[in-house]
Amino acid sequence: LDDNTPAVLTLSDAKVLYSWTSSNGNNSTYIRDATGALCLYNAGLDFTAGQVLNGTVNLTRSSYNNTIQGIKNDNTSSTTLTAVTGDAPVAKTVTTAEAKNSVSDLVELKNVNVYAVGTKYYIKNGDDSIQVYNGFHIDGYTVAAAENVDVKGIMVRYKNTYEIYPTEAPATTGINKIT
Repeated sequence: LDDNTPAVLTLSDAKVLYSWTSSNGNNSTYIRDATGALCLYNAGLDFTAGQVLNGTVNLTRSSYNNTIQGIKNDNTSSTTLTAVTGDAPVAKTVTTAEAKNSVSDLVELKNVNVYAVGTKYYIKNGDDSIQVYNGFHIDGYTVAAAENVDVKGIMVRYKNTYEIYPTEAPATTGINKIT
């Protein structure tokens, strides 16, 4: 489908992975079903992480910085969807190379190193790199260089850069040395 094309999205056991509202009121809700993951951006639908969605919803296909999104249109309504409370979302464990195929999905990169390049931070493995960016503005978390951490978050593509927006502060998985 081309951008600005209305579509009916059919959801079958789609898990709400994460939902975030920015300080200016824009909402991004990330969902995953057996066919893949999608960002619902300002769709006017009120979902929380862990819910399971079934049914259909009218949306308009859009893209923002090379990321496909479903946005609200005149026919968007939750009346043709059921949302039930489910278990907490589970991140897909991926490598740095695999993460690029998981845009809008909740992923976890295990036991990785975060490197500073100027004022930006990256997880690198060979030619593959992913920027770590606190896009959800997690309170008390500042991205920093780190070794042997697990980084869990939503994969996004901003222009031509693949980024992970942590959904929680990364957890240290081991100690290399004490100085």
